[in-house]
Amino acid sequence: MKIFLWLFLFLPSGVVAQLPSIEQLVSPDETVRENASKKLKGLSIQEKQKLVSQVTPLLKSRDWWVRSGAVHTLANLGPVAKGAIPDLIAVLDRDEPSIRSDAAAALGKIGANSPEVSRALLRALKHEAPVVRMSVVEVLGQLKPTSEVISALTQALRDKEWTVRTSVVKALGKTRPTTKKVAKALVQSLKDDNFVVRLSVAEILGDVGPRIPQVVPALVQALKDENYVVRSNAAEALGKMKASGPAVVAALAQILQEEKNDKVRISATLALMRMGTPEAAQALKQSRGRP
Repeated sequence: MKIFLWLFLFLPSGVVAQLPSIEQLVSPDETVRENASKKLKGLSIQEKQKLVSQVTPLLKSRDWWVRSGAVHTLANLGPVAKGAIPDLIAVLDRDEPSIRSDAAAALGKIGANSPEVSRALLRALKHEAPVVRMSVVEVLGQLKPTSEVISALTQALRDKEWTVRTSVVKALGKTRPTTKKVAKALVQSLKDDNFVVRLSVAEILGDVGPRIPQVVPALVQALKDENYVVRSNAAEALGKMKASGPAVVAALAQILQEEKNDKVRISATLALMRMGTPEAAQALKQSRGRP
C-alpha cells in the first residue's frame, strides 16, 4: 500500500490528470467531448498551454465539428488560451452562425476586456443571425461599460428580434445603468411589443432608482400593462427604489382594490410596506377590507 501511494504522489502530473486526447476534445460525439472537457480542470498550466498550441490550428479545419470542438476547448481553458484570441476573432468574423456564437462566448471567457476583442464583438453585433447577436450581447454585458459599449447596447434595444432585445436589457442591467441616455432607452423599451422584453425592463429599472425623472412615471404606467408579470415587476421596482410620491401610492392602492392576480397584489403590498410613509400605510389599511 505504501509503495502504491509513493508511486501515485510522484507520478508525472500528466499521468495523474489523464490528459484528454485531441480526438476526444473535437469528437463529433457531444458526450465524448463533454467527458474529455471535464479532464481539463486537473491539468497544469504547462499542460494547458501545450493543449492551446495543439488545438488552435484546428480552428481552420474543414470539418465544422472539429472547429466547434476547438472553440469549446479553448473556452474551457480560459485565460491561459489568450494566445488563441486572434484565431478566435477570425472564427467570429467568418465562420457559420452557431460557431461564431460559440466563439463570442469563448472570447468572453478568455479575454473579453482586451481592445481587439471589444472591437471584434462590436462588429459581430451587426451579424444577420440572431444567435450570434445574442451571444455577443451577453459578452458585452461582461465588459467594462465604456461609452462605446453602452452606445452599442443602447442601439441594440431596437433589434428586430425580441430575444436579442431581451438579452440587451439584461446586459445593460449588469452595467448598473445610471446615465440619462441609457435610462431613457430602457424606459422606451417598457413599450416594447414583446412582454418578455417589457418584464425584463421593469425588473432592471428597479436598480436605476428615482434619480432619472422618467423612470418612476414609466413604471407607474407599466402597472397597467396587460401582462401580469410586467405589472408585478413594475410594482417590485417601485418598492425597491422606495418611490413614494402621490401618483405612485395612488396607483399601488388602486391595484390593491382592483387587481385580480395575487402575485401583482403581493408585489404592490410589499412596495407600499417598503415606502413606510403615512400615505402608504393608509393605502394598506384601506385594502384590508377587500374581499
